[in-house]
Amino acid sequence: MTFNLKLDETSKGVLFKRLALMSLKIRQNVEQEVDKSSKAIQATAKSRAPRDTGALARSIARKKFNDGLTGVVYTKTSRAGGKSGTGYAHLVEFGSGGFYRTPPGVSRGGSAGPYRPSSTRMLAEWAERKNLPAFPVARAIGERGGVQGRPFLFPAYEGERASFTRALRRAIWNRGVKSVAAGAA
Repeated sequence: MTFNLKLDETSKGVLFKRLALMSLKIRQNVEQEVDKSSKAIQATAKSRAPRDTGALARSIARKKFNDGLTGVVYTKTSRAGGKSGTGYAHLVEFGSGGFYRTPPGVSRGGSAGPYRPSSTRMLAEWAERKNLPAFPVARAIGERGGVQGRPFLFPAYEGERASFTRALRRAIWNRGVKSVAAGAA
């Protein structure tokens, strides 16, 4: 089946102008939806994050990539000697030892066995804040086989995914294609 479209120069100009407007309008709408959705995920993750010192909730941040078409919500990690984030967000999210569980479809990073944290400094600081001796706490965690996760970031993402998909469809079709095709741009 062949489709031949014969247009005069004026019609071609109008068509290409409308297509360019449509592309720009769709891009702007998608940028708005990505920004709105990443803000919602960040806010939900902060509200779901366990509170002790509040550092974990403060470490949840977001960035935009690809000219605003990609949004990433993440937890800042501590740099050596710095206080810019937390180094334990993955332990809270996924658990440790035998309790280490990642959501379906998330890679364990090549790990074959249960995750065991290498440093006890954070555990010692926590035990000190709670006025507990660090060694018996560490031993009890080891005997129990780790610590269960308390997910906060992936549930926030899962909760936003369906509404983001609907909003993205509306942004592309209703507010992008239809509005420009109707001449409302």
